[in-house]
Order: sequence, then structure tokens, then C-alpha cells
Amino acid sequence: MSGKIIFFVTSVTNVPEKDIEIGFWLPEFADPYFLLSAKYHIVVASPKGGATVPDPTSIQLSIQDPNAMAFLYEKKDVYQQTKKLSSFLGKANEFDALYVVGGHGPMFDLAFDTDSQALIAEFWE
Repeated sequence: MSGKIIFFVTSVTNVPEKDIEIGFWLPEFADPYFLLSAKYHIVVASPKGGATVPDPTSIQLSIQDPNAMAFLYEKKDVYQQTKKLSSFLGKANEFDALYVVGGHGPMFDLAFDTDSQALIAEFWE
């Protein structure tokens, strides 16, 4: 392994005040994970820590994508055991890169989370 990358992933599972399930966008997690984990140690962090979920629509739209399906079924531990973002404050220098996993969920937590903002600022500096 040549270094470490931290992936930020949403903790949100539903659109606030609506009954619409969301989460991270499956191929936006799976493809970079498989590509980068061959050479880097990947650390996955979310605002709440613990389990995160893929957006159900992203699963449906990725059913023919072998990387996405392999990640969904074979790498559950990666997205069901995330670390809490706050535990990495002051540690940006331990990582070579930061990657924010897409989907609808990040609009409802990562975009406004003060720990997320602080860590991004640390990387910028």
C-alpha cells in the first residue's frame, strides 16, 4: 500500500420529512473503491459513524454493473462499519486524498456537517 485515502459517505437514509429512501450512490462508491483499494488503504467515515446504505435507485440502475453488485454484496463491511468523521479532526495530514462519495444523501448531511467542513478545510490547507 502506498498511502491512505479517506472516503466521506453520508449517514442519511431518508429525505428529511419525506418518505423517500436515499443514501450513497452505489457506483460512485464501488468503482473508486475497487480502483483505489488496490494501491491505497481506504478509510470510510460518515457523520454518525456505523452503518450507511446505498440509495435504492442506484441499486436498481446498477443491476447490470458487476463492480456495483460485487461491492453491494461482498463489501458490506466497508459501508456498514464506517468510522465517525469527528474522530479524524486534526488528522488530515495522515491521508493522501479525500473522496466524497456522491448520491442524494450528502446534500442533507455532509454539505452542512461542521466536522465534514472542518476536515475539508484541513485538506485544503
